[in-house]
Amino acid sequence: MPKNFSYWSVILLLLTGLFGCSGSSTISPVENSSDSDKLRSDSQLTFFGVSLEQFDQDGKPFWKVQARQAKYTKEKEIGQAKNPQGELYQDGKVVYTIKAETADIQQDGKQLVLKGKIVATDPRNGVVLEGNELEWRPQEDLLIVRNQFHGHHRQLKATAQEARVKTRQQQVEFTGQVFAVSNDPKLQIKTERLLWQVQSEKLVGDRPVEIQRYQNNQFTDRAQGKGIEVNLNTKITTLGPEAKLQLINPPMQINSNAIAWDINQEIVKSNVPVKV
Repeated sequence: MPKNFSYWSVILLLLTGLFGCSGSSTISPVENSSDSDKLRSDSQLTFFGVSLEQFDQDGKPFWKVQARQAKYTKEKEIGQAKNPQGELYQDGKVVYTIKAETADIQQDGKQLVLKGKIVATDPRNGVVLEGNELEWRPQEDLLIVRNQFHGHHRQLKATAQEARVKTRQQQVEFTGQVFAVSNDPKLQIKTERLLWQVQSEKLVGDRPVEIQRYQNNQFTDRAQGKGIEVNLNTKITTLGPEAKLQLINPPMQINSNAIAWDINQEIVKSNVPVKV
């Protein structure tokens, strides 16, 4: 029994070390074929203290992910991982940190996919993205979060079917049943596609859009159009074409192909024909 115990201890340590130290996308555990049934259950191996890393040709990291425990299968390479957390890199710098309670992890050297309740945070600007699936394609500079997606930031909260992030430009594109709420000005925005330019503090849309404005949690004004730009810094909302603005006080409807609505100054401007 002491000899057998020592033998299995060495095998487990070797397997754990092989998994934890590998920096490539492929893990090839070595096992004694005569004892494979004792190590495997449905072609699975369980490892503890897992570390996954991927680098580009210059040695700069694409991603680094650690987990307390993970299952390895020949079919998926990496199966379900417990408490995975790590960093996503672009140009050698961290662009998002990620974490989850449990997640299925897949990697092939070009992309990293996590499925579970994922939370991704941009440490540069505080944007937080949450969803049940995350896909990182560093060579395309593209981060995708989908499946019950919602995001939040000090300026904005949003839900959509999918969010696609260009990390270098710090731009988030929401698509599919987009519902966004800005904090200042207090606007609710419904559309099918909305681009959030985080650094320039702008929301830009090229699809039909509906807007509701609130003051002191009370609905005050409504706007529609086939395009939108909201400047969260200047509080100016631009609508058009086919823009319609309905004001409560004074009660008024304004139609034009281009409307600039200065919400703070309560001024509406148009440099094209307008009907009031």
